[in-house]
Amino acid sequence: MPKKYLFLAIKIAITVGMLGLVLRTIDFDSAVQRLAQADLALLLLASLAVAFQGIIVVSLRWSRVLAVIDSSPPLPQILHMTTISIFFNQILPSTVGGDGIRMWLLTRLDRPVGIAVRSVLMDRIFGLFAMLILACIGAAYLLQSDPSPAPMWIVLAIGVTGLLCLVASPILGALLTWLPSQRLRQTIDAIAVEVRAIAKDRLGLSYMILLSVVGQLSVCLAVWALARSLDIDTGLLAVAAVLPGVFLISTVPLSIAGWGLREGAMVIGLAQIGVAAGDAALVSVFYGLLLLALGLIGGLAWLLSGSLRASRREHEAQDMAG
Repeated sequence: MPKKYLFLAIKIAITVGMLGLVLRTIDFDSAVQRLAQADLALLLLASLAVAFQGIIVVSLRWSRVLAVIDSSPPLPQILHMTTISIFFNQILPSTVGGDGIRMWLLTRLDRPVGIAVRSVLMDRIFGLFAMLILACIGAAYLLQSDPSPAPMWIVLAIGVTGLLCLVASPILGALLTWLPSQRLRQTIDAIAVEVRAIAKDRLGLSYMILLSVVGQLSVCLAVWALARSLDIDTGLLAVAAVLPGVFLISTVPLSIAGWGLREGAMVIGLAQIGVAAGDAALVSVFYGLLLLALGLIGGLAWLLSGSLRASRREHEAQDMAG
């Protein structure tokens, strides 16, 4: 079996296995009743918070990166490409499949492949940086009151290690001269130069970090609103302390679109603040469904853009024939 199919099979097995374990903890009769009685205002808040992070924050951050390293397309185009990428994040067997779509869509605007790849990678780096910061703060906050939970020590260790690697990345990049691929070495060198260019603009750098932090906190707000809408009693501060670590773990590309791994991490994470396993699993599943709904909007944007392109070509052909 080719390696890519083997890896896909492993992902499917992890997704199905983790989901099977987590879904067994949910009382579906109670879940249906809760959903029927859910607070619609809180559900709307959760939906808006997810859309804000997934579309607005990512678009603004990506646009800023492009403005520094090349030039940014108009913001409506960036928003359009980002919305489409969410659809592919949900249907491709990876949590970062939409990033490849963003790169491809940017090249269709006559941008070089190198610019497309580096801009999306740098956008991801800034998002990861904010997640690592908040994960460390949240884990330290929870460990201050109770130093015993092993999951929080694991999150803290991963967070600190990740931050050290990102901060030292320009130095690490300079040490990678042994890499056999010249193109890869050139890409790493270019990213290091462009990160330094962003870092020189203190105001712009602060904007990028603040935007990324606000985006991560909006996801925490979405999960808290979902929990409260389902009558699960938990505090916003407690959720904000746990969730960055949960999503840090769930970004590891070991399952299909994050399913299963996210639910398992959510059950373990929310258990640290007293949320029962079944309730945590229910919240995670509904959060995943919100992402799917947002992905459907992206799919609609993709279909409409194809229809518009086809209509434009048809009009151009008619004009040439006339």
